Amino acid sequence: MKRFTAICTGLLMWASILSAPMIVPVTGCTSSQIESAVNSVISGTESILKVVEPNAPYTAQLQSALNALVAAEASWKGGSPVSVIESALATVEAVTAVIPLTASYSPLIDVLVATIDAALALIPPSAAVSARVVATNPHIGRVTLAKPHLFQSRKAAIEEQWNAIVDANPSLAAAKI
Repeated sequence: MKRFTAICTGLLMWASILSAPMIVPVTGCTSSQIESAVNSVISGTESILKVVEPNAPYTAQLQSALNALVAAEASWKGGSPVSVIESALATVEAVTAVIPLTASYSPLIDVLVATIDAALALIPPSAAVSARVVATNPHIGRVTLAKPHLFQSRKAAIEEQWNAIVDANPSLAAAKI
């Protein structure tokens, strides 16, 4: 009877661990975690640019913000200050604030904004950036990122969530990651 109780207790413990929300530490993140998160934002932004109307007033701004993020990520070395990456992520998020919720690709913008917020959460606030300026962005909080399963990376979970939205809306086929 004691053995049965111990097994049940152990199974309940593992079930609660696996079903608990994923907690990402704010400090002590590895450079590869930050790089992976930034790469998810880059690939998402590139995909959105494939389906955005070329003459939309925010297209050029989104492309410029993407270029700045790519340049910041390319010049950043693990262990060095991440304020340039933090600023570039905030710029991409600020541009997404002007994209209307009625756009056909708005659900992808929601996932992108959640991915940016997750990437920013990995970066500890730096002395160079005294406070994160959060623009009023209607896309913030509209979607919760999918939690990776036991053998899945955070990036793969985001890509799976992203592609599910694309699969549900054939007009977004070009945005598939």
